[in-house]
Amino acid sequence: MQKSRFGRTLANAALAAEIMNLNKLAKENDPLVLDTARRHLAKRMGQMRGLPQKIGQLFSLAADETKAEAYADLHQGGQPLPLSHFLAALEKNSSRPWTSMLADIEEQGNAASIGQVHRAHSHDHGEVAVKVSFPGIDKALRADLATLKTVAKAQGLFGGASIDALVAQLGRDIEAELDYEREAALQERYRTSITNPAEIVVPAVVGALSGPGVLVSHWQSGHTLAETLSWPQTCRFRLAAALVKHCFTMLFDHGLAHADPHQGNYRFRRDPEQIVLYDFGSVLQLDRERRLALLALIRATQCGQGDPFSLLTRLGFNPALLMPMRHKLPHLCTILFEPFHSPAKFDPTNWNRNERLTDLLGDDRWNFRLSAPADMIFLVRCFQGLLFYLNRWQTQVSWHLLLQPLLTRHQTALDALQNGAVGDADFSSVAQHLAVTLWRDGVKKVHLRFPADAVERLESLIGDDIHAKISHAGIDLAAVKRQARRHAYRPTTLIDYQDPAENRRIVVALGLGKPDGA
Repeated sequence: MQKSRFGRTLANAALAAEIMNLNKLAKENDPLVLDTARRHLAKRMGQMRGLPQKIGQLFSLAADETKAEAYADLHQGGQPLPLSHFLAALEKNSSRPWTSMLADIEEQGNAASIGQVHRAHSHDHGEVAVKVSFPGIDKALRADLATLKTVAKAQGLFGGASIDALVAQLGRDIEAELDYEREAALQERYRTSITNPAEIVVPAVVGALSGPGVLVSHWQSGHTLAETLSWPQTCRFRLAAALVKHCFTMLFDHGLAHADPHQGNYRFRRDPEQIVLYDFGSVLQLDRERRLALLALIRATQCGQGDPFSLLTRLGFNPALLMPMRHKLPHLCTILFEPFHSPAKFDPTNWNRNERLTDLLGDDRWNFRLSAPADMIFLVRCFQGLLFYLNRWQTQVSWHLLLQPLLTRHQTALDALQNGAVGDADFSSVAQHLAVTLWRDGVKKVHLRFPADAVERLESLIGDDIHAKISHAGIDLAAVKRQARRHAYRPTTLIDYQDPAENRRIVVALGLGKPDGA
């Protein structure tokens, strides 16, 4: 990290140009070229460490497995620095020779984005993990942040004015990650808040050996995500359920969310099945009012009752920026919180979250981004991490059922909160079911009702034969779905097709009322 600030700025500018070029290559849709470009970018990010590597680690949480794989090496860090670079920091931290604290320390460390970890043996505490930041990383990170702001504004990477709030939040996050004393306190707070320690393991901090520049924890090992992929499906399912349940409990009971969920910060055990969490430099902290507002928003979406505008503002969204799209908010919430909607195991295959939100919001998407409190990026990271691990394990769990104990536990507080969240843009305007009706010779032969979000899989619902016929008649199902989204899933007839050859009629419509079996 000894490169001059000017040299670091040039390197960041070159990195930004490479990212922009990657975006252009994506439009050409050549998988081999894209993979090569991504791996080259990942290598550059790893060499630079700091903020570039942290951004690359976020790229690695992509739903697209091919894209995620290109950045996989960033989880393990780049080439570690020699131990000698860190011994001075160890001794400065304690004002005594490191040999008086540790019986031995491994020469080879594990490098991360802002520091590296060495396994050691303490005289008084057994095996420990010694985490020390890279020399000069604080200056490098601040230079990275300044360059990011300049380049992002020039290129319009993050939607214009929102870059100020985003960079300010990233700046606070970086300063927090550089403060090992703060991280140690958060790690202990997180560890002592865990209600399922048989499933979730957080290493205890060794306070006597830790300080401003060094964080020492008890050593806790486990298997990598890649190693777990060959484990039995039942084992992976239990790990997945434990992870989701843990995230919900920590967030809604304690207001804490581990916001750096890349593979380097997670390890797994098989017997007993446990998840080991590392690195608490990036932890979202929500006060009671905000986390109850989020939980109430999910419950309101599940029940189809209440005004999401009021709850979003309680969560910290800017009401002036939300107001122009207020009528879209109920359907926006049905998209965002779809994983919680049904007691069935959630299958993200047909979620198409980003596409649906873009179609719904149109130009309002900029207002929505700007309206969100800056720390929502950490909540997004947390849930993005859940989806990432479930996808890699090829495992589905019921988000709805795992959340239910929390809804029951906080029911009184949620009722009080939602009683004050009554407005004129509630869920009553959003269709609750999709009806498919088949008429033959003027007689209704089939009438089926599905949840409204079944519109996203229209092709499979109507079958290949009917799909081919209506396509031949000029009805584009992709356009039908876009139209439903843009009109916020308001009750309407989507398809009314007459087949004169067989004297039959097919009607597909969004309507109010619960789907069959609900």
